[in-house]
Amino acid sequence: MTEIRRKEIVLRAKEIVQREAEAVSALAAQFDDSLVDVVSLLLNCEGHVLVTGAGTSRAIAQRLAHLLSCSGTPSLFISASDGLHGGSGAVTKNDIVYLISKGGHSAEINQFAEIARSRGAKLIAQTENPESPLA
Repeated sequence: MTEIRRKEIVLRAKEIVQREAEAVSALAAQFDDSLVDVVSLLLNCEGHVLVTGAGTSRAIAQRLAHLLSCSGTPSLFISASDGLHGGSGAVTKNDIVYLISKGGHSAEINQFAEIARSRGAKLIAQTENPESPLA
């Protein structure tokens, strides 16, 4: 590999990390009192935190459920589509269902949210679109 190409790769890596750092920093401006509500719900959960998402949000939901469990909060990933076909029987009034959907329009996520709500679970919705059906 040429010296010029090596320098280009290093420069590009630095640019990417800088852009990612700026994006993470910008998240701080999005925090408001709703964060306190979410933290309070999670800290006071008497059941399980059931985390769901579809597509890329599914991978994030699986990771979040794992991280919560590792830190002492009883948590499980639950497939929203499975929840529509009997899996929702696991949802109780003591649970929190944490729903992740980028756009907030995913039919199976929104239907699962309604089922969980009807079973008495508390809901936390994470979406970038505050005008979406999920929000």
